Amino acid sequence: MVPSRGWSRIGKIVVLTLVCIYAAKLSGLALETHRATQAAEGMAGEVQRLDLEVRALETAAAKAGTDAQVEEWARNNGDLARPGDQVVIPVAATPTPAAAPIPVEAGADRSAWQRLMGWLRGGDQP
Repeated sequence: MVPSRGWSRIGKIVVLTLVCIYAAKLSGLALETHRATQAAEGMAGEVQRLDLEVRALETAAAKAGTDAQVEEWARNNGDLARPGDQVVIPVAATPTPAAAPIPVEAGADRSAWQRLMGWLRGGDQP
């Protein structure tokens, strides 16, 4: 009976195909699980950072209502003073005056050649 050998081969091929499909799905599931684990670790770090930020903001909000904090802000940022304080206002130094320009002689801006040519033409004195 040869047909049983044929069915045996077909059965092996079907089983091998099913095993390959199962392995592919299992590896996809493992990859998805790995990605989800990495995302969860990243989110845990972000949650921890945000929790620290919330605590810092709550502390700052609690301090903001105190008289000492209000006075510190008024003196440092608000440019305010209490009665009796000596307020010092820095004033910029007066700039040094610019030097007066030195008067230039009438022919000093001409070169020596121009003065010589003018003298040779009989117009100017060197």
